[in-house]
Amino acid sequence: MAGASAVQIYSAVHMAGNQGAAFLNNFIKDFDAWINKYEYTNINSFKDILLPKLSRTHQTNRIIPKYNKNLCTNCKACINICLENAISLSKNKIIINKSKCIGCGACASVCPTKALK
Repeated sequence: MAGASAVQIYSAVHMAGNQGAAFLNNFIKDFDAWINKYEYTNINSFKDILLPKLSRTHQTNRIIPKYNKNLCTNCKACINICLENAISLSKNKIIINKSKCIGCGACASVCPTKALK
């Protein structure tokens, strides 16, 4: 994974949902092995290569998903994928916290019934 772009790493963590922390722990372990293999002394020795790629200047405006309660089966796939904890279930209804939602679309992409668009 050392050759992955920042977007690919973020996407992998995001798609891991609630397992994102475990994914990151494994990534860090593998990344440390990569640093040692190529004899970098630490991350600062190549930070100028990485930092420009982590810029959010090209990020688009966020789009808050629309919820259709008639299509929702309460499977919680959207809740599990949301790293921002912006989605909750209350009284059999999905609640999207607009102040926490970053508009990434992961919830809509995993919704099996397309209750979120």
